[in-house]
Amino acid sequence: MQKTYVGFWRRLFASILDILILVFLLTMLFSFTQQTTPGVDALIIILISALYFTTLPTTNLQGTIGKLAIGAKIVDLNGNKISAGQSFIRFIGQIISAVIFFIGFIMIASHWQKRALHDLMAGTYVINRDK
Repeated sequence: MQKTYVGFWRRLFASILDILILVFLLTMLFSFTQQTTPGVDALIIILISALYFTTLPTTNLQGTIGKLAIGAKIVDLNGNKISAGQSFIRFIGQIISAVIFFIGFIMIASHWQKRALHDLMAGTYVINRDK
């Protein structure tokens, strides 16, 4: 299988789309609640984000809606659909990357396989979808 790795700018665009989708979903959800509690709201945001970023890559979409929009998919080292465990590790790795000044994401620009820290942690690649 010929892998064509997806680079930094396309992945950044996909991430921006995913964030906009999550903000929209969370705004809709919170608009239906009368009272909010900061601790509960934060927990809901974390849970919905975790569900979005861990569930979609394990489906036949093989990625988030942002990845689908840019024509990319997430695969394991053999080019297959990733497992739930790998998807969860990717999510944790994304959090770690954000906490360390986004260095884990910036790695995509210089890594020869266009892999971020979370890809290295989970044993995944982001590649172009087959046309």
